[in-house]
Amino acid sequence: MEEIEQLAIEEVKMFNKKSIKVFIERHFPLAVSVYYDYINKNQEFHAKNKNKSYWYLLKLLLTKQKIEKLRQVKLPKIESKKVDKNLDYRESSVNRRPGQDNFVKVMLEYDLISFDIFDTVILRRVESPRDVFTIMAIEMGCPTFKSIRIAAEDIARRKLYSETNCREVNLNQIYDILEKKYNINRRWLDREIELEINLCEANPYFLYIYNKLINLNKRIVFTSDMYLPSDVISKILVKNGYTKYEKLFLSNELKLSKTDGTMWRYISEEYAKDQKVFHVGDNYNADMVKSNMFGVKTTYYHSVRELAKSYREDFINNLGGSFFRAVVNNSIHCGNWKHSIPFEHGFRVGGILTYGYCEFISKKARETNADLILFCARDCEIIHEVYSRYFNEVENKYIKISRPL
Repeated sequence: MEEIEQLAIEEVKMFNKKSIKVFIERHFPLAVSVYYDYINKNQEFHAKNKNKSYWYLLKLLLTKQKIEKLRQVKLPKIESKKVDKNLDYRESSVNRRPGQDNFVKVMLEYDLISFDIFDTVILRRVESPRDVFTIMAIEMGCPTFKSIRIAAEDIARRKLYSETNCREVNLNQIYDILEKKYNINRRWLDREIELEINLCEANPYFLYIYNKLINLNKRIVFTSDMYLPSDVISKILVKNGYTKYEKLFLSNELKLSKTDGTMWRYISEEYAKDQKVFHVGDNYNADMVKSNMFGVKTTYYHSVRELAKSYREDFINNLGGSFFRAVVNNSIHCGNWKHSIPFEHGFRVGGILTYGYCEFISKKARETNADLILFCARDCEIIHEVYSRYFNEVENKYIKISRPL
């Protein structure tokens, strides 16, 4: 019975609403027309400020039904988005790095300078470290290798932790699991090392700072939570210009970690006791929070990948896209980028689109046995320059022609 009464009440309410609407529309057509016009033009504001809109309707209804009078009724105050004239629309402006020389001046106050390695002083030519496993998967003809390699590392870490209360595994321990559990030939260990060495490059921002510090005879160490052996890490550092340093602190050999703070305890309490230590790294917890607990002064270096994440197009979800994003991320966000907005736009978007379009033109020309390609002014000027420089397989000309034609 109560449900029926509730339904009856809702029906009456709905009838009343409809009746009111019909009455208003019938007796105040001009006011309703002005009101609906206002709603259509300000839908977003109306959705968030319905009370203000209803008050506007009420004022319209109380006004004499003459269009000139209705138009004199003040609209609700609609806050428009203010555009900052000084706003920099360049992607590179998302996070300004400290000036390198100023950074060096800050570091000079400390006895020991520590650098994180990967994603700080060393960048990769692929977007994600795990893309190395994707390359290996293609080479070995095993599409699932990437997921297998990730799983094997996790198993190795859990196994080591259960035995020693430490999770810092080395590459040999990971390949023990790959060999026994997944039947992956151990020779791929050498290929992984080879790829890591070849895909690493110096971060030019930090290489400049490093060389300045070396010339000023500052003591430098490198710290890393990493499974690669120290001789491989040393090769990567030396190959990319970091030839002189006092010590390499590597988690899998020391069985100490930045992540849990044990490496920082060792550095601050034993290796550099009573010395002022300064560290730079890209992992907020391991490089900032944990090091601060042991009196190490730090500067957080946002990784280029994190800074670029919201700008990168993720529809190129393949290895080619990974290489492309790495090139753009490493260049624009390392801290050394000093180019104009047009140059940045071309580097970030225009270049790859134009090159891809020229590749398409070249393919179509081959398929149709074209003898001549005409690029029409002015829209195709840059496209013609790119085609003639990088493809030029078919005779081509840039012709000046009126757009309406």
